[in-house]
Amino acid sequence: GNLDLIANAAENDFGRPTYGDLFGKIGYTFDSGVTATAGSLLVNDRISLRDPGSATAGADYDDGYLWLAVDDERGGRLAVRYLLSHTLLDDGRDGVMNDPDLGAGTLLEKRRFESSLVKADATFAVSARQALRFGAELEDMSARYRFDATGLPAVPIDLAALEQGAAAASVASGTGARSARAALDGQQQAVYLAYRVQPIARLTAEVGLRWDRQTYLDDSQLSPRLNLSLDLGRNGTLRAAWGRFYQAQDVGELQIADGVTRLFPAQQAEHTVVGYERPVGQDVTLRVEAYRKEFERLRPRFENLYQRVSLLPELLPDRIMLAPTSGEASGIEVALDGETAPWSWWLAVTRSSAADRLGGERVPRSWDEPWSVKAGGRWSGPRWTATVAATAHAGWPTTALELEDGRLVAGRLNAERLPTFATLDVKAEHKVALARGRLTWTLELQNALDRNNRYTFDYALDLDAAGRPVVIRPEPRDWLPLIPSFGVLWETGAH
Repeated sequence: GNLDLIANAAENDFGRPTYGDLFGKIGYTFDSGVTATAGSLLVNDRISLRDPGSATAGADYDDGYLWLAVDDERGGRLAVRYLLSHTLLDDGRDGVMNDPDLGAGTLLEKRRFESSLVKADATFAVSARQALRFGAELEDMSARYRFDATGLPAVPIDLAALEQGAAAASVASGTGARSARAALDGQQQAVYLAYRVQPIARLTAEVGLRWDRQTYLDDSQLSPRLNLSLDLGRNGTLRAAWGRFYQAQDVGELQIADGVTRLFPAQQAEHTVVGYERPVGQDVTLRVEAYRKEFERLRPRFENLYQRVSLLPELLPDRIMLAPTSGEASGIEVALDGETAPWSWWLAVTRSSAADRLGGERVPRSWDEPWSVKAGGRWSGPRWTATVAATAHAGWPTTALELEDGRLVAGRLNAERLPTFATLDVKAEHKVALARGRLTWTLELQNALDRNNRYTFDYALDLDAAGRPVVIRPEPRDWLPLIPSFGVLWETGAH
C-alpha cells in the first residue's frame, strides 16, 4: 500500500503503518470427481499512529487462517461440501493520551482468539421440482484477554439531557484506573434444513429451519425462514422473504475495553423483504425492494458522541453506553441499471430509517440515512476498464454540545444532523498479457473532487484559573480528502 507516501506528500506525520498479507491456495481434482482445495491467509500488521499534541497509539495484528474444503458430487443427485478450518488471532493495541481539552490516560489491550471449525453442507435433488439442503457445523473456540487503562477527562460532559425521556445512555469510560482479565472457552453448534419446491411452473417456494446453540452462553435459538419467487413472464419477477435471525457473540467478541466482562444472549432480528424486478426496454432493468427489520434482545453498545474516529475512544469523556430495548430498520429502494456494450450504468434511490427504542423514545441510530442516491457508469474494453461512481446521502445524526455555567452539556441524543455527504470515485484498470499469466494495474481516486464531507466535530476549550471552561470552540471534522491509490496484481494460470 502507499498510505505512507500519501502522508509524506501531504506533510502529515501521522505515523508509520506497515501491513502485509500472504495468501495461498491449491486445488486438486481426483479421478473420482472429488475436488479438494486447501488455503491459507497470514496477516502481519504493525500500526503506529500519532495525533500531534493529542495522542499516540499502536496496534499489532498477527492473524492466521487455514482451511481445507472437499467437494463430493459422486452421488449424482447428492452434492456434499466439507470444510475444516483453523483460525488464530493474536492482537494487541496500546496508547497514551495527553490532550488539554479531552484529558489524559493510558491504555493497553491484548487478546488471543483461537477456533477450529468442522462444517458439512449438502444438497439433494429429490426431483426436477424439489430439492433439500441440509448441513451441520461445530466450532470450538477459546479466547484470552488482558486490559489495563487509566483515564481522567480534562472537563467531564454533563449527559443528563441524553437521558430525558428515560433514554438509556450513560458514561462508559469513567475515571481512574481500570483493569480486567478474562478467559472464555466454548462451542458454537448448528444444524439446518431447507426444502425447495415448485408447486406450479412459475412459483418457487423454500421453507427452512435452523437451530443454533452456544455452550458458553447456555443459550440456543430456533430460526424459521420462508422465501417465495413468482415468475410473471414479461411482467417480471416478484419475490418475498421472511425470516427470524439470531446473532450471537463468539468468545472473541468480549467488549472488555469498555469494562464489559461477560457475553450477552444472542440478538434477535425479524426480516421481511418484498422485491419486484422487470425489464424496461431492451437493455434496462428496473428493481424495487422494500424491507423491514425488527430487532429484539439487543446487547449494549458503545459510541463516542463527537470523537467518532479516535485512536483511543475508550479514554475519551464523550464515550457512552446505549442499551436499547428494541430497534428497527426499514426502507425502500428503486434502482435502474442497463448495459449496452461496452457501456454499463446504474442508478439507485433509497428512502430508509434506522432507529433504537431507548426508554420508550425512538432515537435515530448514528448511521441513519433518511435518503441516499447512488449512480455510476463503467466502460470496458479488451484491456482497459474505467469506472465512475457517485454517492450522496443525508448527513448523519449528531448531538449538540453547549457551554452552560462553566459546564459542558450534551443535548438530546442524535437530535441534529450534519450536512449532506457526497463523493465521486474514479477507477481505471489496465490488463497486460504476459508470457506467464497476466498483469493488472489499477489507479483509483477516492473523493476525486476533494469535497469536504462533515462526519463529526471536535471541540477546543478555554479554561479559567479554576479549570472551568469559559469558551468552547467547535472544530468541524471532515471525512477523507482526495485519496489516490495504485495497485498491481500478477496472476498465473488459466483465465
